[in-house]
Amino acid sequence: FLQTKFTSLDGQDPENVPYDKSADLEDQVKQSFKASLTNLRTSYLDSLVLHSPMRTHEDTMRVWRVFESFVDDEKVRSLGISNCYDLAKLTKIYDEARIKPSVLQNRFYTKSGFDAGLRQFCQAKGMKYQSFW
Repeated sequence: FLQTKFTSLDGQDPENVPYDKSADLEDQVKQSFKASLTNLRTSYLDSLVLHSPMRTHEDTMRVWRVFESFVDDEKVRSLGISNCYDLAKLTKIYDEARIKPSVLQNRFYTKSGFDAGLRQFCQAKGMKYQSFW
């Protein structure tokens, strides 16, 4: 099972960015995806995850539309989002996505209440909850 992420500039190691930092957002996603395929020596991914919502909902959906194109092109089987601890934000992404997220990947710990509400949402929508930490 091959899964990788797109990480915005905010979360990148500035010395190791897998895309042109000056490119528009859609091209950054495409360049990052191509680098992942090369690094993983594959032409297909089981899952592509947005490392965290972008600074704006509009930018999050710009990234998501590029993700959807990878599914349309049969280069990715499923899409997900990580580090999304706001149920309203996840709901809005889910509602606006043509290809729905199938994975939510979050830290599973006391401070977040173990994501009880988010896990209920995932269960209701048929999404997998991937925990870390």
